[in-house]
Amino acid sequence: MDRRQSLEQALSLTLLNLNFIAVRDRDPRQYGTEELLYMTEVDTLAMIGDHKDCSAVDIAQLWHISKSAVSKTLHKLEKHGLILRREHPEDGRRTILSLSPKGEIVYKFHKQLDKTTNRYMMKSIESCTDEELEAYIKISKLFHGAMIRKLGPSQGWKKLSPLQQ
Repeated sequence: MDRRQSLEQALSLTLLNLNFIAVRDRDPRQYGTEELLYMTEVDTLAMIGDHKDCSAVDIAQLWHISKSAVSKTLHKLEKHGLILRREHPEDGRRTILSLSPKGEIVYKFHKQLDKTTNRYMMKSIESCTDEELEAYIKISKLFHGAMIRKLGPSQGWKKLSPLQQ
């Protein structure tokens, strides 16, 4: 296989993997409660669970997305009874987010699902050499940077993600 074919195959496989994830994540699912939730909503719950006492602004900054996009998701989560809001003790303009008891159930279910999925994925790559893994990481960072530069501004990304820094 010549270099051009190798580059095309690498790009094709990357896009195939991205498409697989997009298709998997487009349909809502249950995460230990009766609520049907989209991956964006569950990821937002995970962010709140992982970053105690965070705000909508914090989430927007961590994900490099607009506060209005975060607010829409938070509104849905609040409507489902999955998050709680309270006034910041020192800054009355800020609202602190936390998980409700029902939100904790979804959070724990999602974390366990992630752990199971990650364990499975790790097994699939453990036969790779250190050099192969380093090459994969380098290429993945290049793709990541290219996607942010190309698509980021239209999606509200103002700068490179932590992976690129």
